Amino acid sequence: MKKLILILIAMLAAQSVFADKVVLLEGNNESIDARKDLISSAQTEVRAQYYTIENDEVANGGLAILRNLAIKKPNVKVRIIIDSLNNLMLRETMAAFLSDNQGHSLPNVEIREYNTFKIYAPWRYTKRMHDKGLIIDSDVLISGGRNIANGYFGKYDSENPKHPVLEDTDILVLNSQAIGEAASYFDNLWSSKFVKTINLGKMSPNQLKPGSCEARQTTDASEREADACEYTRKRNEQLVTKQRAELIQLAIKYTSHLTQSEALNKWSSNKNALTVGPVDYLFDNPVGQKSSLKKPEAFENNIAKQLYAAVKTAQKSVVIITPYFVVTPEQEALFTELRSRHVKIRVFTNGSHSNDVPASHIGYLKTREIALKLGVQIWEYNGPDTLHAKMVLIDRNKMFIGSFNWDFRSQNLNREVGIVARLEEGNSVNVDETDVFAKVARIYERSTRLGSHSHLNGDIGDDGQFSQDELDVLADEIKEGNQRNLFWKITYPLIKKQL
Repeated sequence: MKKLILILIAMLAAQSVFADKVVLLEGNNESIDARKDLISSAQTEVRAQYYTIENDEVANGGLAILRNLAIKKPNVKVRIIIDSLNNLMLRETMAAFLSDNQGHSLPNVEIREYNTFKIYAPWRYTKRMHDKGLIIDSDVLISGGRNIANGYFGKYDSENPKHPVLEDTDILVLNSQAIGEAASYFDNLWSSKFVKTINLGKMSPNQLKPGSCEARQTTDASEREADACEYTRKRNEQLVTKQRAELIQLAIKYTSHLTQSEALNKWSSNKNALTVGPVDYLFDNPVGQKSSLKKPEAFENNIAKQLYAAVKTAQKSVVIITPYFVVTPEQEALFTELRSRHVKIRVFTNGSHSNDVPASHIGYLKTREIALKLGVQIWEYNGPDTLHAKMVLIDRNKMFIGSFNWDFRSQNLNREVGIVARLEEGNSVNVDETDVFAKVARIYERSTRLGSHSHLNGDIGDDGQFSQDELDVLADEIKEGNQRNLFWKITYPLIKKQL
């Protein structure tokens, strides 16, 4: 009997050690720190997949850490998938990232683009990879709403003042089978026909080598052509060398010096870490997907169907946080079913003072009455910053965090990812006091129920240290977007299922 009790105690202890853990990366600086620590200490592989990677300090700082890792640890693979329409990295930056300090190609680093433009299939170009995900070794997954740019981490971009500053979030997952599922999804997408290795053309390492122009010239090439080639090569070499020097400096600034065990322990023992029920990783499966990029129909391969099914289990309440809210027939059916059981539904989304995508805002204005008539409460984010977090809270004990917006585009067109997790009752803290509910409370406090008088937010980012001039620029950019609403109103009947 005593032996049996000891075995049971050991089993319970093992369950505690290996239970899924999550840390809501609600703070902007916290989210950056997690990436710095965990990427810098990687031992086998870093997989990154993003809708947008910008040309700014946050983006280039991330590339610098990855490049430094690949140089210092040549056995570590670094792979990036970026949506081709939203790859905003400079070609010289990518060339510097893909080469070592002597200009030689790094064999363990590669960038691939999703859904490059094909003139014979232009209709396919509206279907994008909206994923946001970072997988480090087999230990860590970061998923959520943040792309890789200053604004997604609450930073005002003085060089690009018209870029929005966003209220966003993502989540760190540890000790979970969902990490392996995310890695398998990445690998399947990486090897699919939908992604292609980045083509840097005259910025590629082979074409930047001294003597490369002579090697490429035909016997009948003119001296003038050879001179033009050499001029271009030297100019490109200078651009890449300059970017390489910048990446080296950014690596010194941003690389963490924690060991892998120290980094994992730091984040798994974080005061805001939560033990949760098994995390489910949701995604649109590329395996067997047709060249048209039509979303897979099977339930287990379609993120929208899985997410709506999870929401449908609600007994008391649903809180939906989405930057863009364009009610689809499927969402109308879901809301109807939930309201027939008196489930309270609240949607937090961008309003006229915060929406950064005028076309989506028109879709919201045209369809929100559908939700209102069903008794759905709509709360509009005040601005002038833009809500970009994508969360669902079901009965206060289950949550979704990912890249999925509640609109036609995420449901029917774009590739999306996210996680669903049940908040465990066994947590040592009251779930109402966790970062999950603190994030919802922050958005609630910065929003106004539709029909009530709103006011602009003043405390943006982690520290709220934005100047009045910077706040005015953000507000003016939203106003300029609203001035384009007439065009989108006219074209709405043609594009409504693209929103």
